[in-house]
Formats: sequence, C-alpha cells, structure tokens
Amino acid sequence: MPSHTPPWYADRLKGSADKREFKIVYHVTHFREAVRILEDKTITGQLVPSRSRLSRSRVRVCWLMPNQYLDSHFGHFRLSLDWESLSDNASFYWIEHSSLPLGSAPRLLLVKDGWEPRNLRPYSPREDNGPLTLNGRTWYSSAQRRCDLLVAGDIHLSDCCKLDFVPHSKCQKFGANCPDKDQENTEAGSHLMASAVGNSMRSSRHVFLEVGGAKLHRSAGGAWGWVKEELKPKMGGGSITSKHVAADALVNAVLIAYAKRRENAVRSLCALFSGWDEAEIVLERRLKAHFRLANSR
Repeated sequence: MPSHTPPWYADRLKGSADKREFKIVYHVTHFREAVRILEDKTITGQLVPSRSRLSRSRVRVCWLMPNQYLDSHFGHFRLSLDWESLSDNASFYWIEHSSLPLGSAPRLLLVKDGWEPRNLRPYSPREDNGPLTLNGRTWYSSAQRRCDLLVAGDIHLSDCCKLDFVPHSKCQKFGANCPDKDQENTEAGSHLMASAVGNSMRSSRHVFLEVGGAKLHRSAGGAWGWVKEELKPKMGGGSITSKHVAADALVNAVLIAYAKRRENAVRSLCALFSGWDEAEIVLERRLKAHFRLANSR
C-alpha cells in the first residue's frame, strides 16, 4: 500500500451496495451495566483496553455503533440515541482497525469538548472516504461491516430515546463466562423492567415508552408480560389484597427480588398475597403509576 494511502482505506465504503443511511446509533450492554445506567442516569465512559492506541490517553469513552444485528455480541440491552444530535459540532479522529475474537472493526473517536488527542489522525466524514461518511445532512456507514464509534466522556440518559432487548448468544466481553447467557431477550428484559419499576427509577421512564409516552413500546411490553407470567403461579396463600395498605410496597419487594433472581424470596413474598387476581391489580397499578399511563393494559 502506498505511503500516502490513509489508514482507513481498507475500511472505506465500497459503492452504493455497501452504504447504509442511518439516523440512530446504539449502545449495547449487559444486565448489571444496564441497571447502573438507569440508576446513574448516565452511560459512564470507560477506559479503552491497553491493546488500543487510545489507551495511552486515558480518556474514558462510550461505545456506540450504527449497525443492528439479529444477534448482539455485546449484551441484551440496547439503548438508542439520535446520531444527528450527538454528532453535532463534534470532531472525529481515526483510532485503528481492531481485531477481536468475534470480528474486527474500524474505530473512530468523537470529541465535543475541544480536546485534541495528540496521537490520533483527524478524520472528516465529509471529505474522507472511510467507514463513516456525511453527505449533506445524511450519514452513511457500511451495510455489512461493523463500525465502532467511541464518544469521549459520558452520555446522559436523557439523550437516549429507547431501551429495548435483543438476542445475545455469543459474548465479545465475557465469552463463555457471560453472566447473561442462556436467556431469551424478553426474559432478560423482564428483570430490568422489574428493577426499574420496583426501585422507582423515574428518570428512565422515557426509554421504555413509545413516542408520546402513551404506552410501553413493544419490547418493554413483552418484558412486562414475562414478569407477570413468571409471578402468576407463585401468587396466593396469604391475606394481602389490592386494598391493603402494604400491597404496593409488597409488589415493589417482589419486583426487586425477581430482578435480582432471588427465587426463594420471590416465592415467600408472593405467598403473602391472597391470590393472582389481587396481585395483578397491584402490579398494574404500580406500572401505571410509575410510567404515568392512562391505561396500562
């Protein structure tokens, strides 16, 4: 390759068949990290592994990608962000082409605070024909190949427009030791939904709702349905009804125990309700109150 050839040449978009317009980018993660994001109201930037050129700078970054996959290698929990807003007035830098066990990808750094990394080459999406291009106001990435977009700093949860749940069978981060393995995406989402409602994480409400906030989006609705199906056969045997002063607090405790996968605690708490019909009333009441829904059904 001639010396003047840019380092992103091999990752360039190769004609119209390789180009895909995009407006949304994604941050995909595992259960514990997803809970932390909802608790902190922030996607907290992480240090880049030592094998990366960016590791020398000690800058913390959030990992994003414009690609959607039928099977994610990075976790069940996918946060969506508006790319035009995120990239507005940003500077870009070429980092490297990474080689990882489950696939290689070009990496670009996005900076918005004026910091200039000394060891990275500036990249212009308008002028440089690489893995990310901008034509007018339209952004393009590869339709076939992954591209890693690393955003310097943190991203506030208010900048995320949706959180849904995707299949995850092979794991780039943990390999065979992945803590979220052997779960359906809806099942994985049910534990996060239970945690959000049980712990009253109100700042995260918008990521589970359709645009306009009238009802849960499809993925969140399916996860809530999974919660109810899991709890239904365990309810009954006690005296607590939906009108009991402790009913809402009891449901919160059930949801928190379910989110933490404490099966014995779930069974013991569910057994305090008089039956499923009464427990379901309280579950729907908590859902409606948490998400400010006019009708939770």
